[in-house]
Amino acid sequence: MIKYSVIIPVYNVENYISKCLDSLVNQTYKDLEIIIVNDGSTDKSLDIVLNYQKKYSNIKLFNIDNHGQSYARNYGLKYARGIYISFIDSDDYVDTNLFLEIDNFLKNKNYDIVMFSYKAISKEGKVLFQKDFDVDDNYNVSSIEYLFSDPSVWNKIYKKEFLDKISFHLPEGMIYEDYCYIPTLIKYSPKIGYIKKSLYYYVYSDASTTRNIEYKEKYEDLIKASNILYNEFKDSTYLNEIAFIIYYHFLYLGSLNFYKFKKYDKIDKISDFMMEKFPNWRKNKYVLKRDKKEKLLAYLFYKKRYKLIKFMQTIKGLIVYEK
Repeated sequence: MIKYSVIIPVYNVENYISKCLDSLVNQTYKDLEIIIVNDGSTDKSLDIVLNYQKKYSNIKLFNIDNHGQSYARNYGLKYARGIYISFIDSDDYVDTNLFLEIDNFLKNKNYDIVMFSYKAISKEGKVLFQKDFDVDDNYNVSSIEYLFSDPSVWNKIYKKEFLDKISFHLPEGMIYEDYCYIPTLIKYSPKIGYIKKSLYYYVYSDASTTRNIEYKEKYEDLIKASNILYNEFKDSTYLNEIAFIIYYHFLYLGSLNFYKFKKYDKIDKISDFMMEKFPNWRKNKYVLKRDKKEKLLAYLFYKKRYKLIKFMQTIKGLIVYEK
């Protein structure tokens, strides 16, 4: 039986896919299959993948019509044979020791999910920052530590038995699908481990979900995703934690992104959501610990004070867009 399955959705990433695949075919640990789901690419991505497939027998290629990244991930999962599953974005790449590090970590351990640190990289190759997670135990991750780690699907591996048990299925037809779905895995009480090494390289490329210079209507999926996340946890013991996650990713980061494109009506919707669902968000114990500038900006978005934000941006340099 294959130990690890890597699932890669591919759509129009001709400038990035080779580096991604090079990082996988050159892994020091060899017992893995690479499942590529070509999601209707119209550039040279498919040709590049076909050339790799000719050279490497562990690459499996599936061609489908364009349905979006989540659909492609779910599609690939149906054909994965590995004991553990990894999801990698086609414009990113990984450390060539990723699976050796994971395999050594898993010896004599039984985890449903293993997280690892990552580095954010500019498309020019510059390291923007390294993302480590606050875990008290060097190896074992608590439920709250998991919720606060990162809602991305790609900085983790998953035991397939666990995914099958919970009928893992990413929401389709939208972006921000991992933000509203990956936190919900905690409801099934998984055993979670953490490797404090940067083994994944998240590239801020032209293909990244929210890094384009032009506005995309799909950004509005953040509103839908936040509603999904709230509804999943509204009756749970984790509501305070979810309130913080929504504050940070929705009220703060989401508003920043909409503000950049002067989409004030979208920020209005965020404010209305927070007013209805979390009117006391400023008293949340996790929010209270945040940076003063961040909290001030979030509050001004919440109060819909766009002219004041613009003034403070000009005079005080208030807004610092996230890297």
